[in-house]
Amino acid sequence: MTTKATLREAKYFAAGAHAGKTYGHGERYGYHLNDVEHVLLRYGFDDDTELRIAAWLHDSIEDTAVNAKLVQNYFGDDVYKLVEAVTDKPGKNQAARHEATYTALRTVGTRAVALKLADRIANVEYSIAMGDIDKLKMYRHEHLFFKNTLAKPFEHIAMWEHLNRLLRDQ
Repeated sequence: MTTKATLREAKYFAAGAHAGKTYGHGERYGYHLNDVEHVLLRYGFDDDTELRIAAWLHDSIEDTAVNAKLVQNYFGDDVYKLVEAVTDKPGKNQAARHEATYTALRTVGTRAVALKLADRIANVEYSIAMGDIDKLKMYRHEHLFFKNTLAKPFEHIAMWEHLNRLLRDQ
């Protein structure tokens, strides 16, 4: 394990980086980061501390003043690679950004896919809980491309089944 900082330090770091930012219907941003970690825990990633740290940092480069080098220096190469993998890549529109991001993410490996899946599941579950029909429409619209780009046979089956069920049943 090459992680330099602890999970607890990652939580404090993420709270500071996202200070003043809100999620969804006004919750502190840490609400979402906590949800992503808990999705990973539900699917058996209890012992993967680096992945759990990355859950807390996954939006840091994309949404805050934190840069990639800081994440790498403080949390190590493995956490940095996971966070960088799920960070949106540049593109002329959302579809182009997603294509670049998902294609690059797939090359990082199965743990990066698990992180992105946990993020998507957390977002969809929150949208359902809040009755956010517009967000659910967006996730349904994106789902086929998301799945076709990231899913591999026999990888994260329970997570994919859950996400498929959430988007089908709503």
